[in-house]
Amino acid sequence: MDTVAFEMPLAMCRVVGPWARHAFFCIPATPVADIMQENAKALSRAGSAMDSRPFAREEKIQLPGEMAGGTGILVLSDELNHRSIVEGVRLSGCTVRAFQHNNMTALETELNRAIEQGQASGKPWRKIFVVVEGIYSMEGDFCRLREIVSLKNKYGAYLYLDEAHSIGAVGRTGRGVTELLGVPTREVDVMMGTFTKSFGSAGGYVAASKEVIAQLRRVAPGSVFAGAMAPPCAAQALQALRVISGEEGGDTGAKKLAAIRENANYFREELSRQGFKADVPNGLMLAP
Repeated sequence: MDTVAFEMPLAMCRVVGPWARHAFFCIPATPVADIMQENAKALSRAGSAMDSRPFAREEKIQLPGEMAGGTGILVLSDELNHRSIVEGVRLSGCTVRAFQHNNMTALETELNRAIEQGQASGKPWRKIFVVVEGIYSMEGDFCRLREIVSLKNKYGAYLYLDEAHSIGAVGRTGRGVTELLGVPTREVDVMMGTFTKSFGSAGGYVAASKEVIAQLRRVAPGSVFAGAMAPPCAAQALQALRVISGEEGGDTGAKKLAAIRENANYFREELSRQGFKADVPNGLMLAP
């Protein structure tokens, strides 16, 4: 581990101990809460808030359902979304329709159908969510975020973006696909990510408006019944973000972001040279 990212979690461990004793909402004045608020400012937009979870997979399974809120809600889910997202929306009690992977014509067709036809009862949908991944973990391609944002605004839908594989790995300062593709984070209603990959920590986060986060903390099982993120893990995630963004550690973060691209391209080129099919465009750090 880089020494520049090591001292902060070690100091946090010495100050408050290696584990959390209560759910997040029970410890609003602890260093963990302070760190998560700083993370929220760095990862999302002004006026937003963040909720942390001790296990990233728990977020991905629970949160789509928690956000959707049950009957009268329609979720339009990319057909190649991760299984944890699929299970999350199934558990929510909402209506789920898959659209063809990264096909904007198919997505608009479903959005238009939802607006024109509404529910089987004839009532309009209470809310419509579009759920996508920043980088699809098994295919290695980006979501078409600019077009998705344009469509969700056109039809008055909400956007849930899973950045498990893109946060800390793409963008000039590692802030994910919104930074890479030039999409303001305010255009994404809910942003979810993990601290287990690029950040070398544990757990994950969801960033959204203060009202959405407050509701999640009140009703989400992962917030109500689970312990808060361990203080050293929260500190590690924040320090890694600072290094990746260049705020600390000089050019260490920029070198790591460049290395991800170069290593992925080398791997892909070698696969092609040996006769394997690797047709995902260069520049992506995942290879299917």
